[in-house]
Amino acid sequence: MLYPIVETQRSLLKPLTMWAAGAANSFVDPYSPFAYVPGARCFAAGYELLYRLSKTYEKPGFDIREVEEDGRKIPVVEQIVLEKPFCRLLRFAQQAAPAGAIARPRQRRPVVLICAPLAGHHAVLLREMVETLLLNHEVYVTDWSDARDVPPADGPFHLDDYVAHVQEFIHYIGADNLHVLAVCQATVPVLAAISLLASAREPTPKSLILMGGPLDARCSATAVNLFPATQSLQWFQENLIHTVPDHYPGAGRKVYPSFLQQAGLAAMQPDRHASSHWGCYLDMVRGDVKCAEARQRSCQEYGALLDMAAEYYLSRSCFRNFVWPAVTGVCAVSQCVRRIFVPPRCSRSRVSWTTCPAAAKPRPHRTCAQALPRATSATSLRASAATTIFFRGHTGGPRFTPSSVT
Repeated sequence: MLYPIVETQRSLLKPLTMWAAGAANSFVDPYSPFAYVPGARCFAAGYELLYRLSKTYEKPGFDIREVEEDGRKIPVVEQIVLEKPFCRLLRFAQQAAPAGAIARPRQRRPVVLICAPLAGHHAVLLREMVETLLLNHEVYVTDWSDARDVPPADGPFHLDDYVAHVQEFIHYIGADNLHVLAVCQATVPVLAAISLLASAREPTPKSLILMGGPLDARCSATAVNLFPATQSLQWFQENLIHTVPDHYPGAGRKVYPSFLQQAGLAAMQPDRHASSHWGCYLDMVRGDVKCAEARQRSCQEYGALLDMAAEYYLSRSCFRNFVWPAVTGVCAVSQCVRRIFVPPRCSRSRVSWTTCPAAAKPRPHRTCAQALPRATSATSLRASAATTIFFRGHTGGPRFTPSSVT
């Protein structure tokens, strides 16, 4: 019943939201007499703040139109190259020179597949990463769909399906010139996907970069890591899983709704949310339009959340039970996903590691990052060239940073 109640609340707030937007515009529109009253900026900023706090954030687009290289602005093309019910594969590339124009000779650009986490936020949070990589790479991004927009007829979506999607995307792009970059929660299923490709003697990418992922959620544990271990799986089913209402395409599907995720994020970091909105208000009062627009976009990207399929959210109990890490490492990932054991005899490639200079001495307890070299040697990461794995982020031990991907 909670989902329909929240939808009713949104409907009741919609007139207030539209009125606040109109009032804010009336105090900044040069053709409006209200724009010339004393304190017009303060009134406009206040109404705009009310609008942002009461609105429902929709999914923003990447809107990457161009990148700047050597002082030249180069147009960027965004394409949907593969579309599945739960995910779209987006391709970003610099636009070819128009007919008759003198184009610089280019070497074949390396290809990067950015695997965005399916953890509530949309892939657009990685917009700046895509912009940076576009200078020297052709970029693909996994753009996950909102489960409330996926009809139940399209079937469920489990962690297995995430792994299968990654494998299909790698096959579609081609592994010969491909580097895979997994961010946050995506690191685990992506590591599983490539391990399973290797165990099947299929081509694997040239490198795998894992950034800030919970390979071992026990390492550097926070309150977010510790809380799930105190509750049963039934508790999550009863308190966090709800049914999509009738007016959405996915009506009847069980999901972990976005409004509960938003409430959790706000409760976890209330100061960050408050300072972000307050900073935008102050920017508007000062008349700093550029900073205000940047903050508004940040609020839009961070406030836009998607519903996750219940079966996928609950299947991530492997993080709660710490199934991935410890002794078997990558083999455990493969067993949990497909119940396939990756035998040690599959090992045919070498694994390279680069450590940032600021890395401190290892912690006394055995961390996932320290265990993975042995675990990886028990898997086949076979490719025409040796597959390279780089780690960066809070895996619990020394911090690893990727070298240049070429």
